[in-house]
Amino acid sequence: MTDEDAIAADSWWHEWNALAACLAVSESKGWRQDDELPTMPRQAAKAQSHRPLLDPTDLPFPAMVTRLVSRSEAQSNPKAAEALRKEFAGLSAKCWDEKKRRSKADVMAEAKRTGVEVQFSAVHGIVGEKGSELPEGDPRRKHKGRRVLLGNRVFNQDLATATFSDLGKAPTLLEGARLTDAYGCIPGHSIQQADAVQAYIQAPMRGPKCWVTLPREAVQNPSFYYQVQSPVVELIVALCGHPDSPTFWEMHCSEQVKKAGFEALGPEWPSVFFHPQLRLLLSIYVDDFKLAGPIGNLDGGWELLRKLIEMEDPGPVGLYLGCQQRLMTIEHARGTVVEHDVSEVSNPQSPPQFPRSGGPAAKGEWAEVRRQKKKTAPIVNVMVYDMEAFLDQCVGLRYRAQPFRIRRSTIKRRALLWN
Repeated sequence: MTDEDAIAADSWWHEWNALAACLAVSESKGWRQDDELPTMPRQAAKAQSHRPLLDPTDLPFPAMVTRLVSRSEAQSNPKAAEALRKEFAGLSAKCWDEKKRRSKADVMAEAKRTGVEVQFSAVHGIVGEKGSELPEGDPRRKHKGRRVLLGNRVFNQDLATATFSDLGKAPTLLEGARLTDAYGCIPGHSIQQADAVQAYIQAPMRGPKCWVTLPREAVQNPSFYYQVQSPVVELIVALCGHPDSPTFWEMHCSEQVKKAGFEALGPEWPSVFFHPQLRLLLSIYVDDFKLAGPIGNLDGGWELLRKLIEMEDPGPVGLYLGCQQRLMTIEHARGTVVEHDVSEVSNPQSPPQFPRSGGPAAKGEWAEVRRQKKKTAPIVNVMVYDMEAFLDQCVGLRYRAQPFRIRRSTIKRRALLWN
């Protein structure tokens, strides 16, 4: 054996001893190794049961959730039936035209003959009761009818499941809403908000035609409508429930906003627009519009938007995406903060006018600016995000539902801690 072979054998022996030592330590710790190779210590995974989708709770019913009324109750309860009738009566002329009803067999035969794809689905009415946890007679407890398209049952003339473009939707991000709030806090600016009225049905349908079957409560003229077998009507607007309705509304809304003179802020700011002439910043979250900018230009901006989009009357910022928002002014005076509602400040403080020229001639002007700042306390506009009312409702409902109930496990745990 040569010297090189001896050195190689000695090196291999040391490596083998090190490997054996690692394996011995691993076995003593109870770790499992694959292929007898040293690895990082790990433990065997324990089999887990199916993860529960709903966490256990002491509440006997979901809190602050609209109760879905069953179909039998909707037919027997006069208030629920009236809410559903009003919902369909207001949509009959907007979403479809009963005078143009056709037989489903005729529409399918025509589509197969021409080779043009059409879609078929059905309209379904649902009723929800808001404030069901409130006592009877409370004005906040009311029934609300809704109409939806059965988006999970859309098929074409060959009875195959329909395919959609799946373009997706891009409502404004949280940063976009906060950007609008920050822009509205600039001195001389303000913020207002408004909701679009039945947003989806303002957007026309795009793509293949969709023919729907109406429920009996939605038919306004039954004697004429049911003269044909299996009558269907063409869906004119993007009804809620259609997989592409959010996309159709976003495309329609974006087109109308741009017609009003607003320009998109950029792809990194979805659904955020700016009007260069009026210097207004607009943030849109589905049907919630928030407009910020100079106080004197807000009315003009809303007027441009409401000419193209049906909206409610704009008002001061308030409940937005479940959060109560208030535009306030804070006054810093000797370390204290005094809050004022914006409506209470008739003459908001204007920013100081700094000298534009330099040199020795401007020293006196700068001294005057410093004296002015010492005399007047700075006033700053701020946006307050208040969730106290929601938290109070949640806690109050929890203890009204079960005021004296305590888990036995909680009592045992407290007893162990005291002992």
